[in-house]
Amino acid sequence: MTADLSAGFIIRRMGLGCLIAMAASSSAGGGGGGGVSVPKCSVCKDEYQSDGDKAPHVLRCGHSCCAACVRGLIRTHPHGRRAAKCAICRAATAEIDVRPNHGMREAMAALLAIHMQTVDVPQGTSLTRQEYYGLLGLLGDHTMKLQSVYRASRDGTTYADLLRCVGDKQRLAFVIRKDNYVFGAFISAGLKLPDDPTDWHEYDCDYDCDVWHFSLAGHFPQPTKIESGQYVWVAGREKSGLGGNVGIGDNMWLGVSGRPAADIRSCFQYTYSHQVPAGYVGVRCTDPAQCSALLGGSYQFCADEIEVLHVGGT
Repeated sequence: MTADLSAGFIIRRMGLGCLIAMAASSSAGGGGGGGVSVPKCSVCKDEYQSDGDKAPHVLRCGHSCCAACVRGLIRTHPHGRRAAKCAICRAATAEIDVRPNHGMREAMAALLAIHMQTVDVPQGTSLTRQEYYGLLGLLGDHTMKLQSVYRASRDGTTYADLLRCVGDKQRLAFVIRKDNYVFGAFISAGLKLPDDPTDWHEYDCDYDCDVWHFSLAGHFPQPTKIESGQYVWVAGREKSGLGGNVGIGDNMWLGVSGRPAADIRSCFQYTYSHQVPAGYVGVRCTDPAQCSALLGGSYQFCADEIEVLHVGGT
């Protein structure tokens, strides 16, 4: 039995009830991620999803990889023939013969539903179980623990409230909720205040930290990472003027009035065209030459909720 077929085979032979019991038993015993592992793409090693860029496709040789990797494997050969060369056995499959692996997609949907039920959602978070599970997947480990350290609706809406709750913690996930959109940004280095409270601190994360944006709901068929510039801007506690209190990567700002006492939920965001992954179904800019995606539905908006989670917190 090949690895590509094992997930569907297990589900058909054992039944979902048995798998749920196994996953729950493993979680109760400290397994943290369930007793049934989620198959991964043979090329990028990311976990498969039931749809979107991470959904499995099957080649004529019988091996599978995700939709995104299939696109990367396809090349134009002599006489104009386009084909994907399998990353495992090197057999070629004509582009027209690459097919969705429907059996494995059904298995993935069932397995992901099982895994989702075994994840412990942090106390006090605004995220649903599905949203939280999606965020863990983007972070690369469904067994890690996150802690909700700040929520605007719970802890206050000013910049000072945000700084008080976040402190010097590193590895922060900022989650913005606006209508049916849930998105945000990850900063591995945390918020570094300037020495002068009336100034800015701008730091480049190309070498000493990691920054990326993400969508959890409302923009793509599945949770999705979004490319971003590797820099962060943090205003001093007494800084005033144009801009915002916190800028994360390209064009994502919190507290855009520029006054530290202003509502941190006042946001500004847009994503450049070249940074938007395939499959985007959210609101687009009126001028596609300038940008392509408005994750909050407009350039400037007041978020319904802003939350910060400490990655690895307890």
